[in-house]
This record gives sequence, C-alpha cells and structure tokens, in this order.
Amino acid sequence: MSLRQKLAYIALGIVLVLAWQLLPNLFTNTVTADQHENKSEYLVMATGAPGFESPEQVVQLLETYVIPSFERLIQLRKDGKILAGGLPVGDRAFAFIVEASSNAEVDQLCQSIPLWGMMDWKVTPLHSVEGRMAQEKEAVKMLKESMK
Repeated sequence: MSLRQKLAYIALGIVLVLAWQLLPNLFTNTVTADQHENKSEYLVMATGAPGFESPEQVVQLLETYVIPSFERLIQLRKDGKILAGGLPVGDRAFAFIVEASSNAEVDQLCQSIPLWGMMDWKVTPLHSVEGRMAQEKEAVKMLKESMK
C-alpha cells in the first residue's frame, strides 16, 4: 500500500470520527444515554480486497464475496451496530464505525463479513470527545493547582 493510500485511510478515519462525534444525528436516530451504556465505538478499516484476473473471476468474486459483504454491512447498519461508514471512492476498501460492548463482539462482527478472510483489517478503539474533554479539563485543573 502506498503512502498516499495510507494517508487517505487515516484522513477518512479522522473525518468519520469527527463527523460521528460532532454530527451524530446526521448518521443515526437520536439515541438515549441508556442505550450507549457499557458500549464503546471502534473505527474499523478493511483494505486490500482481492483483484481480478479474468471476467469469470470478477463475476465469481462479486457474487460470492463482495455483494454478500455489502448486504451484511447494510444489515449491520440497519441493526444499529454500524453507526457510520462507507467505501473510499475508487478503492477496494471500506471503513465504518461500530458500537459494541466488547472487543470480542467487534471481532465477531468483522468475521461475519464474507470478505473477512480476504482483506487486511485494522480496528481502533475510539475515545469519545466528551470523555477526552473531561480528562483534559481535569489535567488543566490539576496543573493550575500545582502552579499555586
């Protein structure tokens, strides 16, 4: 994978995270605080989908793996497991944000996608903006107290 592709994936991930944190109603229905209890968000990026050598292989791969993977992703979105995501334009890859109660749940979700064994996966646990802001405020408070 080229440096340009890696940077594009990083940028896509950052955009998805910021969009989800700053504009949550753009991607999902309003959710109560109780529904998010004990759940974390994860940025999932899948890259390196297989290429094709012949028209017959294109048809077989699309029918057997690609289209069923898209169907699975759509169902996971409808079920509320995938909060936001999509495919980088012009690339055989996808990225999405998952809400789950454990790392094992995210692992199982990824393995349920037919292309799972054919792609390279990167799963990054996300820290909420609210949680990080609370940490930073506490750090500022402690620093101010230590400067007295």
